[in-house]
Amino acid sequence: MGGQASLPGMELVPAYRDKVFAAIRAAARGARDSQRAARTAATHGACDVTVNRRLQTNGRTIVAQNWDGERDTTMTIIRLDDIDERPIATIVGYGTHPISCSRTRTG
Repeated sequence: MGGQASLPGMELVPAYRDKVFAAIRAAARGARDSQRAARTAATHGACDVTVNRRLQTNGRTIVAQNWDGERDTTMTIIRLDDIDERPIATIVGYGTHPISCSRTRTG
Protein backbone atom coordinates (compact mmCIF):
# COMPACT_ATOMS: atom_id res chain seq x y z
CA MET A 1 0.00 0.00 0.00
CA GLY A 2 2.95 2.35 0.55
CA GLY A 3 3.31 5.06 3.15
CA GLN A 4 3.12 4.70 6.88
CA ALA A 5 -0.19 3.65 8.35
CA SER A 6 0.25 6.15 11.18
CA LEU A 7 0.32 9.19 8.88
CA PRO A 8 -2.77 11.44 8.79
CA GLY A 9 -5.24 10.45 6.08
CA MET A 10 -3.83 6.95 5.56
CA GLU A 11 -7.12 5.47 6.78
CA LEU A 12 -8.64 6.82 3.55
CA VAL A 13 -6.27 4.88 1.29
CA PRO A 14 -8.03 1.48 1.21
CA ALA A 15 -11.37 2.98 0.12
CA TYR A 16 -9.62 5.17 -2.45
CA ARG A 17 -7.65 2.20 -3.79
CA ASP A 18 -10.85 0.15 -4.09
CA LYS A 19 -12.55 3.00 -5.96
CA VAL A 20 -9.62 3.34 -8.38
CA PHE A 21 -9.51 -0.41 -9.03
CA ALA A 22 -13.28 -0.47 -9.67
CA ALA A 23 -12.95 2.43 -12.13
CA ILE A 24 -10.12 0.65 -13.96
CA ARG A 25 -12.17 -2.56 -14.19
CA ALA A 26 -15.19 -0.63 -15.51
CA ALA A 27 -13.06 1.19 -18.09
CA ALA A 28 -11.47 -2.08 -19.25
CA ARG A 29 -14.87 -3.77 -19.57
CA GLY A 30 -16.27 -0.77 -21.44
CA ALA A 31 -13.33 -0.82 -23.84
CA ARG A 32 -13.70 -4.56 -24.39
CA ASP A 33 -17.45 -4.29 -24.97
CA SER A 34 -17.15 -1.44 -27.48
CA GLN A 35 -14.32 -2.85 -29.60
CA ARG A 36 -14.41 -2.00 -33.28
CA ALA A 37 -12.04 -1.86 -36.21
CA ALA A 38 -9.77 1.16 -36.15
CA ARG A 39 -6.95 2.92 -37.94
CA THR A 40 -4.00 4.60 -36.30
CA ALA A 41 -1.73 7.43 -37.27
CA ALA A 42 1.17 8.98 -35.40
CA THR A 43 3.34 12.04 -35.69
CA HIS A 44 5.67 14.14 -33.63
CA GLY A 45 6.59 17.77 -33.44
CA ALA A 46 7.49 20.44 -30.94
CA CYS A 47 5.53 22.49 -28.42
CA ASP A 48 7.19 25.52 -26.92
CA VAL A 49 5.14 25.82 -23.72
CA THR A 50 7.50 24.28 -21.18
CA VAL A 51 10.28 26.17 -19.44
CA ASN A 52 13.26 24.98 -17.43
CA ARG A 53 12.62 25.72 -13.75
CA ARG A 54 16.08 25.49 -12.28
CA LEU A 55 17.65 28.93 -12.27
CA GLN A 56 21.22 29.45 -11.13
CA THR A 57 21.61 32.76 -9.29
CA ASN A 58 24.18 33.95 -6.78
CA GLY A 59 25.73 30.46 -6.68
CA ARG A 60 22.42 28.84 -5.74
CA THR A 61 19.84 26.89 -7.68
CA ILE A 62 16.30 28.15 -7.14
CA VAL A 63 12.93 27.18 -8.59
CA ALA A 64 12.20 29.90 -11.13
CA GLN A 65 11.81 30.35 -14.88
CA ASN A 66 15.12 29.67 -16.60
CA TRP A 67 14.46 30.56 -20.24
CA ASP A 68 17.99 29.56 -21.26
CA GLY A 69 17.96 26.17 -19.50
CA GLU A 70 17.58 22.80 -21.18
CA ARG A 71 14.05 21.60 -21.88
CA ASP A 72 12.36 18.94 -23.97
CA THR A 73 9.83 20.36 -26.42
CA THR A 74 9.10 17.02 -28.14
CA MET A 75 5.41 16.20 -28.58
CA THR A 76 4.19 12.83 -29.83
CA ILE A 77 0.60 12.35 -31.00
CA ILE A 78 -1.24 9.11 -31.77
CA ARG A 79 -4.72 9.24 -33.28
CA LEU A 80 -7.18 6.37 -33.46
CA ASP A 81 -10.10 6.63 -35.89
CA ASP A 82 -12.82 4.18 -36.78
CA ILE A 83 -13.07 2.87 -40.35
CA ASP A 84 -15.30 5.84 -41.31
CA GLU A 85 -12.54 8.22 -40.07
CA ARG A 86 -14.45 9.33 -36.98
CA PRO A 87 -12.10 9.95 -34.04
CA ILE A 88 -12.06 7.35 -31.29
CA ALA A 89 -9.17 8.66 -29.22
CA THR A 90 -6.10 10.87 -29.31
CA ILE A 91 -3.04 10.25 -27.17
CA VAL A 92 -0.63 13.11 -26.59
CA GLY A 93 2.79 12.59 -25.06
CA TYR A 94 4.47 15.74 -23.81
CA GLY A 95 6.99 15.94 -20.99
CA THR A 96 6.21 19.15 -19.19
CA HIS A 97 6.52 20.17 -15.57
CA PRO A 98 4.02 21.62 -13.09
CA ILE A 99 5.86 24.93 -13.25
CA SER A 100 5.47 26.04 -16.84
CA CYS A 101 4.62 29.27 -18.56
CA SER A 102 2.84 29.85 -21.85
CA ARG A 103 3.56 33.55 -22.11
CA THR A 104 5.94 34.96 -24.68
CA ARG A 105 9.46 35.49 -23.44
CA THR A 106 10.37 39.14 -23.10
CA GLY A 107 13.81 40.65 -22.99
